[in-house]
Amino acid sequence: MFLNENLFYWSVRTETCYSFIHQSVQEFFAALYYVLDDSFGKEEGTSGAREEHSLPEICKGQSLRALSSQYPHLALAVQFLFGLLNENQVKTFSEITGINISLRVKSAIKEWTVKDFDGSSPIHAIVCLYETQDEDFIGSILSGCSHLRVDGSLSHYLWRDSNYSKQLSYCLKTLKSERFQDLRFEWLTVDPECQKNISPLLHRCQTVWFENCTFQKRYGTSFLRKDKTGDEEEEFSSLKDKMKLVNLSWLINPESKIEELGLIGCGLTSSCSNDLHSILITNPSLIKLDLSVNYLQDSGIKLLCDGLKDSSCTLQDLSLFGNNLTEGSSIHLASAIRNNQTLRKLDLSGNNLEGPHFSDLMTAVTTSRIEQLLLNSNKLEHTSCGVLAREIGKLQTLRKLDLSSNNLRGPFFSNLMKALTTTQIEELM
Repeated sequence: MFLNENLFYWSVRTETCYSFIHQSVQEFFAALYYVLDDSFGKEEGTSGAREEHSLPEICKGQSLRALSSQYPHLALAVQFLFGLLNENQVKTFSEITGINISLRVKSAIKEWTVKDFDGSSPIHAIVCLYETQDEDFIGSILSGCSHLRVDGSLSHYLWRDSNYSKQLSYCLKTLKSERFQDLRFEWLTVDPECQKNISPLLHRCQTVWFENCTFQKRYGTSFLRKDKTGDEEEEFSSLKDKMKLVNLSWLINPESKIEELGLIGCGLTSSCSNDLHSILITNPSLIKLDLSVNYLQDSGIKLLCDGLKDSSCTLQDLSLFGNNLTEGSSIHLASAIRNNQTLRKLDLSGNNLEGPHFSDLMTAVTTSRIEQLLLNSNKLEHTSCGVLAREIGKLQTLRKLDLSSNNLRGPFFSNLMKALTTTQIEELM
């Protein structure tokens, strides 16, 4: 039932060959071999029992991380192997097939797996844990970690570009009260159900980082319908566009313990501004927010800046690197800075702040307690050079200033150099 029969015709004879109906069947039987009870298929009195509690040969000499990235032809078999560690599933399988399966390798596999879960782990490692469907087994592995980084890019390309939200959600939900010092997700898709399920864990962690992740937001059930005809096509297209909007409400929690939050390269747009505003004024422990390489633009900055002005905001470090900001954002940033006394580091690099309102920004900085200001790669020219020369001597708290990769030249450049000699700046770039 698991094989295809192929008949090959030669000039004088025929030959019958067999192949598995699908490669996954072959991989499953490979995994099954490692958990067969030693008595299965052996005559009484025969020897050759495997070493008690030994690690299966397929796992020896390689980490789970290496198997998923360097040996994809073995990864599926290992995934099946994890699925054969569940006592209930094994019992059902044995009752149906009459094949006796031993769980003696479970402790060895657990010890082998733990080594991959305090640091960077490929998403395939999470998928393997999910296959066990054993919350106690999964929880015992993850609860021993202080730092966890789940990275979709560490896996072989065959495992990338898929949505593993269900597996990620299931595994992280096994942690009922534990917390990580540092929890990071990279190159993953996080759908609405996963967002909801992992939110309690996130808010118990000290550092939460999403980098190059996709946050999905679903509008209505009709988006999932596949029987679209006629008038439904336009509705489907509209709903598909709305899927691109990002919902961050699951990161808002007045009891949150998150101190550092990163949402880097996650496709955030101005539609996220209301949620970002709420995060700033609601999460009481938040001191660092990194929004680098998104698309907030000038239209998304106002609400964010309103959050910075709120007395409930405790933020000390804000990065807006690479958000397509122009000098129009300087007005809102200036207003926020004048009304915020907690901010110590502001990264505005990789934008385009050149223009008349850059003066408003720099004047506001002189009234703040900012110690690090990054303005590199902002297309600043000679007019901004004059502004910097005029205001920089008033920056009493500034210790680091980055003006690299701009076009600061012209008649005011010498004035700027002279003004810099009168400041308390310790690091100039």
